[in-house]
Amino acid sequence: MKDYVTLPEVTNGNIKTTKLSKFDIKEKSIHKLDAKIYFLKLKLVEIINLFDRWDNYTENEKDLLEIRYRANITELEVLEYIFDRTLGR
Repeated sequence: MKDYVTLPEVTNGNIKTTKLSKFDIKEKSIHKLDAKIYFLKLKLVEIINLFDRWDNYTENEKDLLEIRYRANITELEVLEYIFDRTLGR
């Protein structure tokens, strides 16, 4: 029984594809960043909605909620900075 594959049998699909141009790569990265920013903002809205019931939480839960909020805000700021730099603003 053969438990290995010879090198010519191993491929990753169509190896004759063309590479993307720098413009296409930049456009693709802008769209990905835009999508990440959008979904991160949705997550922040969910976290902010949790602040409406602030009095119902214990001190530990309040601390964790603040940490989640600050972490997401920081991540959003970084992504927006990268997005602006990618656009050349």
